[in-house]
Amino acid sequence: MELLETPIKELMAAQVITITTKDSLNYAKELMRENSIHHLPVTLDDEIVGMLSNNDLKKVEYISEFVGGKTSNDSSFAVVDVEELMTKCLMVLGEESILRDAVELFSMNEFQALPVVHGAQVVGIVTTKDVFSYILNHR
Repeated sequence: MELLETPIKELMAAQVITITTKDSLNYAKELMRENSIHHLPVTLDDEIVGMLSNNDLKKVEYISEFVGGKTSNDSSFAVVDVEELMTKCLMVLGEESILRDAVELFSMNEFQALPVVHGAQVVGIVTTKDVFSYILNHR
């Protein structure tokens, strides 16, 4: 089998931590820190509706500190919902996707992670790091 024909299931992380639209940015930041991850699929009624990245949180922290002198520990940051910051126009991979699909989407866009879905339910996540590691270990 050609490398780029590899089923995405072989390299995706199947145990995915998700957050909801009403979770706070502080909660999202804590989840990322505790689990050493950089991306959180956002769900509403168990269906994917967005994605939040560590870079999204860093941008908010920078703006808060630059404009108002506030940090992510301030109560104003804690009450901002994930829904206000998440990426809403989301690209996803179906669970039947192959590595080539992920490579094409990553090469045409600036994001670093793609949720893998069955219908609208998240069943995995694949990152650019996953793709690079897989390719390097299977060439």
